[in-house]
Formats: sequence, C-alpha cells, structure tokens
Amino acid sequence: MCSETDSRRRVDVPSYQLREGEEVSLGAKGKANELFKSFFAQPSLVYPSYLEMDEKEMSATVKALPERDDIPLEVQENLIIEHYNRVA
Repeated sequence: MCSETDSRRRVDVPSYQLREGEEVSLGAKGKANELFKSFFAQPSLVYPSYLEMDEKEMSATVKALPERDDIPLEVQENLIIEHYNRVA
C-alpha cells in the first residue's frame, strides 16, 4: 500500500522517515480500503500529540518529531543497540 507525502511523492518504504511539517496521506487505493475507513471513523482513537490528523482527508501532518517520552512503549534501547552491534 502506497502513501503520498506533501510533495506528492509516492512512498512505499515502511522505514521512510517523515520530517517535521511533512504531511502524509493515503493513496486512492488506501482511501477506498475498508480497514482504513473504519480506522479514521473511530472517534475514540487518541492520536499522538506530535501528529495532526485529518480524518476527512485521511492524512496526518507531523507537528514535531516525537521525543522519547512521547512514545508509549517500554523499550530498552540499550538492548537494541547491543543486538545491532552483534549483527554488524
């Protein structure tokens, strides 16, 4: 499934890093997808504070890059670094 950035480039790389102020939206196929329609129709969803969501356009704008405290997951970064140091 492809997305489009604010520069209207097609992006199909999951690891693509958005920059502050950049907007991303679903392509035509994504907007027609029932799963995405139901996701954007749920008013009870709480969006991250660093994203500005537009449910009507099925898009999001990065207001700011997330800080570590903005991510609600318990992650031990040192274990990730150790893993990739062994792999490299």
